[in-house]
Amino acid sequence: MAEAEELRAALLGLRRLKGRVAELEARARAPIAVVGSACRFPGGADDLDGLDAIARSDVPVIGPIPASRWDASRHAALAGVGLAGTLGDLARFDADLFRIS
Repeated sequence: MAEAEELRAALLGLRRLKGRVAELEARARAPIAVVGSACRFPGGADDLDGLDAIARSDVPVIGPIPASRWDASRHAALAGVGLAGTLGDLARFDADLFRIS
């Protein structure tokens, strides 16, 4: 009789776990929605409308690399590269968030 009770308890436990697995699997397949975006581009665009405006205009977004951002002596492989599309207000960039320095 004790064996029957143990088997019954094990069966109930299995049913409960199967339900939990099904719930977790359904949650993993749930649809998601992207409700916003954030971006910064050379030329001062900080949203998708700004990027579109730059793409449609003749405003140059490539220019000399600011001396404060480039130590040519540390990047010999890129010697001679003097132009880039850079972002203004570099202080707003959160390098720690992206684990870079």
